[in-house]
Amino acid sequence: MSAGLEIKVDGLVKKFDQMPAQIQQAMIDELRLTAIMIESSYKIAVPVDTGRLITSIHTEHSDIKSFNYSDREGNNYSGTIGYDLNPTQVIVGTNVEYAAKIEYRGGKGGKGKGALLDAFESETRGLPDRLTKLIK
Repeated sequence: MSAGLEIKVDGLVKKFDQMPAQIQQAMIDELRLTAIMIESSYKIAVPVDTGRLITSIHTEHSDIKSFNYSDREGNNYSGTIGYDLNPTQVIVGTNVEYAAKIEYRGGKGGKGKGALLDAFESETRGLPDRLTKLIK
């Protein structure tokens, strides 16, 4: 089980494929930057014990197909979420099995509850306007 949220542009912009390559790339770059901001906000909010969850949180897109990490105890893991993404898709998340529990119930003292959703909502708030500005 993995926890993640997906940002898609292809539903927002109907004629993406017909846009000049420079505008397409600028939009893709904006999506990826937004995803990195979500990742950073998410990492700040999750509880840390061994460090596995926080180090497993990452961004995947069409240019990043795998992700490996280690926790504070030196254990190595494959963190790949494993979706086949096109350039207009970005995923921020983790494949750590207890991430969903932390997202819905929180860790000690409720820390981390709703962290991914909060990060997503906060960091994507201006995304449609930023993408529209790039088109114009």
